[in-house]
Amino acid sequence: ATRRDALDWESQFKLQQASDIDMTLESFYELYEKDVRPRLKENTWMTKQVIYEKKILQVLAEEGITIKSEEINDLFGQSLVIICRELKARYGLEKDAEEYAARIYALRDEHIEKNGLYPMPGAVEFVRNLRDAGVPLAVASSAHAATIRANMDRFGITDCFDYLVSGVDCAHGKPAPDIYLKAAALLGKGLAECIVFEDSANGVAAAKAAGMYCYAFVSPGAVPQDVSPADKIIHSFPTDLNF
Repeated sequence: ATRRDALDWESQFKLQQASDIDMTLESFYELYEKDVRPRLKENTWMTKQVIYEKKILQVLAEEGITIKSEEINDLFGQSLVIICRELKARYGLEKDAEEYAARIYALRDEHIEKNGLYPMPGAVEFVRNLRDAGVPLAVASSAHAATIRANMDRFGITDCFDYLVSGVDCAHGKPAPDIYLKAAALLGKGLAECIVFEDSANGVAAAKAAGMYCYAFVSPGAVPQDVSPADKIIHSFPTDLNF
């Protein structure tokens, strides 16, 4: 635990779980040896964007196309179907975009079933602190509503949000501002009153196009993207509300 800063994010989360409950030293070492240490050795943790990146590359490889990961970094932040339509246009893929998206979703689900899905340290606490302070909150994600809700349910924060907005239900996805304009309207807030936390270049572009202040969250191991248009780049979530 004294070397917490040297651990990957998933291992930090496991250590946090251990510190949040009444656990004997013997039980703690058992948790570490069985769960944390193997993950450190195998380096199985990755951000969700990296999961999608790897599965997209796998599907392209199944079609006989081998590319470098940086060739698709500009696509993240959009819905998967839109990403697959762009992949189809770029590489002359034969199947429908929806079929490729379904395959990538299946591979993603297999990965999460095997390796789990964990929140970034501090993310859940930050959301709950905002909710406790009475701050109106909305999720504005390019994912399908069912996927968004499943992730929120997994981390126990569904009830923290007033509205859930899926880019799939908007006329234009990110980097267009539609999703953020809709979220602001639902919250009953002016655009200049809203603050956005984003993790993709397309998402940052959407927030700025909507006229909103934007934090770009860049986690260790994230897919490299140009988020410099954001008002501020952060690498961890604020521990209080004076950000």
